[in-house]
Amino acid sequence: MKRFRLTAIIALSCLLSPWVSAQNPKVTAEEVVSKSMAAIASPQDRAAVKYYEATGTVKITATVGGISTNGTALLVSEGNKLKFAIKAPSQIYPGDQFVYDGKDVSVSIDNQGRRSPLGDFAWWQKALMRDGLLGGVLSTAWPLYDAKFRNARLTYNGIKKVDGVMVYEIGYSSKNIDSATTVKLLFDVENFRHVKTTYEMEVPATFGGVPSAVSKAETSYQTARYRLEEVFSDFRQLGPYTLPLHDKLSLISSNESYGTWYLDISYDKLNGNDLGPAAK
Repeated sequence: MKRFRLTAIIALSCLLSPWVSAQNPKVTAEEVVSKSMAAIASPQDRAAVKYYEATGTVKITATVGGISTNGTALLVSEGNKLKFAIKAPSQIYPGDQFVYDGKDVSVSIDNQGRRSPLGDFAWWQKALMRDGLLGGVLSTAWPLYDAKFRNARLTYNGIKKVDGVMVYEIGYSSKNIDSATTVKLLFDVENFRHVKTTYEMEVPATFGGVPSAVSKAETSYQTARYRLEEVFSDFRQLGPYTLPLHDKLSLISSNESYGTWYLDISYDKLNGNDLGPAAK
């Protein structure tokens, strides 16, 4: 009987070992990033890329103002310089343009001198552009392409289940991110692809303007919470590179006059080359 129990315990330990290992992997943030880079391309191929220009279509929806329209999207990068632009045939939301020229960040305003909700977020959280976070690996400005992560600090937060997928969660901080903001980078545990970035911050509800046709007058100065999510999918093999061609941005706010915004982007051209239809 004792021998049977011992055998059963050993068998159970063998069965549980992979599960325990998965829950407590002996990895570091740097190791996760290294494998994520390898999942994109070889070091030589990554170093050969100096410029990216991705163009595509975008579906824009917002809970405030009843916005639902289609437009075009542009993501251009060279070194650590980055430009993101949305154009839409809408008087309520004609689009956005964010630019980091290697020194300063600029965010477009409408003809009334106001920024969109997403523009406000990019203006107050300039790390999106300064650190090259917006657009993820589809930009040469992506900070993890740099061997020293452009002096950013990475923290391994363990394995989490997010949207039904097991991911490595890496905390990201830099001199461009204030203490009221939390940035997390998520990597698929199976292939180490970067699949999501989240930004959370708390600011006064009147930290910026929104298009007057979208919002009602703001009178509250209470703290509001904002969460921006960028989800990457439709990974394609493009020559020696594996890159995501679908980028969905969601801006969720406790500020009622901002509501929730979605930019659902499908890139169909990269450096002028047709990439074929988006994955369904």
